[in-house]
Amino acid sequence: MLKATIHGAAGALLLTAAAAAQDSPRVLLQQQESQKISADLIGMAVFNPQGETVGKISQLVIEPDQKVSAVVLSVGGFLGIGAKPVAVPLQSVQFDNTGGKDLAVVNLTREELSNAPEFKTLERQKEERSAAQIQREQENRQPSRTPQ
Repeated sequence: MLKATIHGAAGALLLTAAAAAQDSPRVLLQQQESQKISADLIGMAVFNPQGETVGKISQLVIEPDQKVSAVVLSVGGFLGIGAKPVAVPLQSVQFDNTGGKDLAVVNLTREELSNAPEFKTLERQKEERSAAQIQREQENRQPSRTPQ
């Protein structure tokens, strides 16, 4: 009898813990039908309204308030070589599931995206500052050439 009571109590405890975990905002147990995860978005083809492929989603920009504010598109290039990152606000991206395939649509032409400024990550900005500093140091070390 004691053994059955312990098993019953343990089972009730597990059920209570499982129910609490489902109600708890501390963890999520499963993706909902209406939700996207980053793996669904990264690599997703991006089209313009005319149906032309204009790039792929390569990164997400996340704000300090933990909300995604922009998607970084990889545009131009061939097979990823020579492509440049261009960030567009999340509000300007429409996600669609036409024909069972997830895709993103932006109201920008291929030309507009290829002419848009490159999105620079903090890492890229740091690399550029370092390269500029090295260039200045090298220029300062070279003796000045004055005509005689």
